[in-house]
Amino acid sequence: MISIEEFYSKLNEGELYGGKCSNCGNITLPPRQICPKCLSTQIDWYKLSMTGEVESFTLITVAPKNFENEAPYAVCIVKILEGVKFIGRIKISSQNEIKVGDKVEFVIEKSTSNEWPMWPKIYLKKLN
Repeated sequence: MISIEEFYSKLNEGELYGGKCSNCGNITLPPRQICPKCLSTQIDWYKLSMTGEVESFTLITVAPKNFENEAPYAVCIVKILEGVKFIGRIKISSQNEIKVGDKVEFVIEKSTSNEWPMWPKIYLKKLN
């Protein structure tokens, strides 16, 4: 059965998985227990590529407390090769360093916390 805890556990192992509906083939990220397209509960884990294309982004210069040491950075909506979209952060010093259409890959930093939630951090790295 698909669970958000297992999704983050797989991320912590360095792999990006979504859910794929056995009924209609729809892929969701993060995975869901019910397909939003056909309402089937026949969802299986589906390994996704770690690369995609920036579709949109916003530059963060004044960050929330937990991310102050990372500013400035961009929060990007990335369309992964399989067609689903996911959000990631990329360290940049100016808005000119990233643009819509840039190819990026996901980099997963394993969680070092012993407290729930033990979710890894997901970053983006620009590909040449």
